[in-house]
Amino acid sequence: MVDDFQATTQFSTVLLFFFGAIGFGVISLFMNQLTGGRFPSPSKLSTYECGNDPHSDADIPFNFRFAVIAVIFLLFEIELVFFLPWAVSFRNLLFTTGWPAFFEMITFFFILILAFVYVWKKGGLEWDRN
Repeated sequence: MVDDFQATTQFSTVLLFFFGAIGFGVISLFMNQLTGGRFPSPSKLSTYECGNDPHSDADIPFNFRFAVIAVIFLLFEIELVFFLPWAVSFRNLLFTTGWPAFFEMITFFFILILAFVYVWKKGGLEWDRN
């Protein structure tokens, strides 16, 4: 059992690091305001978009395919993460639970393949269509 003094000492160490980090951030921001130069110019005050000059207004329609591809990527990436623990413990699963664990994962893999084929056939991965 941990006595109260040891628990207080461990907690005070965490508090010391916490307040030290907050203090470092505040002091750094304050020193930047004191020593930082402010020399605005037209080029510094202009809009900057990933190294490109802005060509039009920001209210142009957004191509929704970027969002669809991002969601599809995240969906399949997260589903594929489930394969790593299964592959690592595959031998142990077969000896402890038997074949049901194998068939459950094969079913999951089959559903993943069906979803991929569905997205492919619907044209969700094509960029050149209008």
